[in-house]
Amino acid sequence: MNALLIQDVLDEEIKLAAFQHGSLKAPGPDGFPGVHDGRLFGLKIRRGCPTLSHLFFADDAVIFVKANQAECLEIGKLLQIYGQATRQSINFDKSGVQFSGNVSRLRWLEVCGFLGILQMQANAKYLGLPSCWGRSKAEAYNFLCEKVLSKLQGWKANGKVIQKGAIFIGLAGINSVCQNVMEAWVFGIFGPSTALSSSSRLEINSWIPSNPSFRVQSERPRGVLVQKVHEVIDSSRKLWNESQLRSLVSGVDCDDILSIPVSVTDKDDTLLWHHDSKGCYTIKSGYREAVKQAHLNLSSRRCAVSACYPVCFSASESIEHLLFDCEWSRRVWFGCDLGLRCNNRDRFSARERFGKCFETLGTSAWGKSVLCSMVWVAWTIWKGRNDHLFNHHQVDPSGVIAKAKRDEAEFLASCLATLTPQIGASGMNSGCSSWFPPPRGLWKFNCDAAVDLKHGMGTVVVLLRDHTGQLVDGMVRTTRLRFVVQCELLAIRHACLMADALNLTTAEIESDCKSVIQLCVSEGVPPWELLALICDVRSLASHRSLVFRWCPRQANRAAHWVASAFFRNSLPLNWVTQPPMGLIRCLFPTSI
Repeated sequence: MNALLIQDVLDEEIKLAAFQHGSLKAPGPDGFPGVHDGRLFGLKIRRGCPTLSHLFFADDAVIFVKANQAECLEIGKLLQIYGQATRQSINFDKSGVQFSGNVSRLRWLEVCGFLGILQMQANAKYLGLPSCWGRSKAEAYNFLCEKVLSKLQGWKANGKVIQKGAIFIGLAGINSVCQNVMEAWVFGIFGPSTALSSSSRLEINSWIPSNPSFRVQSERPRGVLVQKVHEVIDSSRKLWNESQLRSLVSGVDCDDILSIPVSVTDKDDTLLWHHDSKGCYTIKSGYREAVKQAHLNLSSRRCAVSACYPVCFSASESIEHLLFDCEWSRRVWFGCDLGLRCNNRDRFSARERFGKCFETLGTSAWGKSVLCSMVWVAWTIWKGRNDHLFNHHQVDPSGVIAKAKRDEAEFLASCLATLTPQIGASGMNSGCSSWFPPPRGLWKFNCDAAVDLKHGMGTVVVLLRDHTGQLVDGMVRTTRLRFVVQCELLAIRHACLMADALNLTTAEIESDCKSVIQLCVSEGVPPWELLALICDVRSLASHRSLVFRWCPRQANRAAHWVASAFFRNSLPLNWVTQPPMGLIRCLFPTSI
């Protein structure tokens, strides 16, 4: 008997005991029973659940009844008895009735008439929140957006908003941070147009993307009357006036300006947020910039015990100092096979440094190898820092270099073992790797570029071929550039201009740069560095039936040969009318 009494109580036993209570035997904490002598049936969320008859909050009550005359009259009697007993009266003007979706409109009117209470509006609120929720959470929270917008309108009137459109909200206490963030806006950085560049001042506005301050650094010579950017642009040729620029600014500023492509379509200047790849401000990018301005270090992110870097104790432990600026990290970068010199005067973040390396090295096999080595060196520096901090081992640049080499070799060996069977099984489709002629009566442009990033120069090539593969026309130009994709996109823009000059209504434009083709066919917002070129290409293509296609390098080797020959100064002047033998082999590889 004792064992039976002390054994554990099962959930089924608790449920059975709770549901055996009568409607008046177990009143709630407020003393009000769950149902009233079987005359109120309340609400069940699902079958098997206890009946929910009422909810009390402060001096308010929510009562659940069926939409019929009997229960409505019973509720009216209960409210009348309550008023007589407490000498209080119910304010029916502040009360309302809400019906479920399966109740007819005629029944609405009957119930409201029995109770003497009006129907609750669909947008009614209780304690500032919607009383009724639908399936769409976005619609339910619309009132919050409206409330925020109304607040912002009031802040604008009081002068508390710095930028129109509520891009930045200058609340008390963060004005200095907001001021630093506002200075990060760049004006007309996508490439000045000849239409409205009169609004851009040469030395005041921020419009040079390759300069850390985005402004002209050199002093203005005396007696110079040039004030606006459009005054140093040749409007007829859509090019910079280089001789005039040389007389106005220093050589470094002049090279930076000449690397900015001038829009061939008359497009207005615009404000761009250069901390975002698309040039559009977002809350996330603004927060990241504010964090950067506040010099948030690893210790505040709970990644370090102290704010000082535990290796040198000479600076706060930021990612940039850990990977690039510390003396031992700089020795690692210079001592490895890469031989990189890290200048701690460069105020670039780690993301920006690696991003510039990706743009500079491109997607070639050599570039991928260098990037792989950089990643492994950075990872090994981080591991060396952790080994010093947690295991108290002295940092050894030579040991870190050796470990980075060893880990990279193991990684490449494992990748080669994984990829070799797949390459051998799939092979190379010869039909896709060769040049494919356009249909009869149509034309095809092949575009390519060769770059010399060390000197900031590039060569763009455009070949025009017919359905037989014959070379009809072509052009080759040298240009200043900042990264590889810019040069590839310049070649496509020249192809569009050539199609416009030759009055070709339909043509195909091919390039072996897949990212550039994706930008041309996409309707999304391009990176802000390429905005002017993409707008030109889209504008020129909208007037004609131009089709952009990607092709592998093997199918584009004729344009690649011309670019390489021009880069080596071995391309003859009459290469279009009398193609050299090397170009003929690329144009007709199967017939020779």
